[in-house]
Amino acid sequence: MSNFFYGISPGVQPARRTQAERRETTRRQILEAALDHLVERGIGAFLTPDVSRRAGVSHGAVFKHFPSKQQLIAATTEHLFDRLRDDFEARFLALPASARTVDAAVDLLWEIMTDPRLGAAYELYTAARTSPELRRALAPVVAQHVERLRALSHAL
Repeated sequence: MSNFFYGISPGVQPARRTQAERRETTRRQILEAALDHLVERGIGAFLTPDVSRRAGVSHGAVFKHFPSKQQLIAATTEHLFDRLRDDFEARFLALPASARTVDAAVDLLWEIMTDPRLGAAYELYTAARTSPELRRALAPVVAQHVERLRALSHAL
């Protein structure tokens, strides 16, 4: 079929994505699927074949990006924290400058604290209490999150 059929002007070739861009897209798909699965099903029903199906990738692709289930869970937690921080920052900065107060920040933080996605993180903390492997996987993610929160609070 011609490029015209695909909505591409004749003589113009579509830009090819680099291997790094394709890899990052796949990684992001896996993390989004893992987060959705974790929020919906919980850690007890967190199965990598379900994540791969939800992400639309092979089971091998999941383990190519995340060599163990614990590493996938840790990366998913980091992805969750990144999204929550980004949501908080965007919402705070969207306020008029005169409304960017400590009280407004606390109100927004309270809303974030009731986000169902954060419930998944609480569940992971609870599971890590009795799982040394999960606790080791999550420790650097949590430490990094705390540091990023500190930096964000100073910046805002």
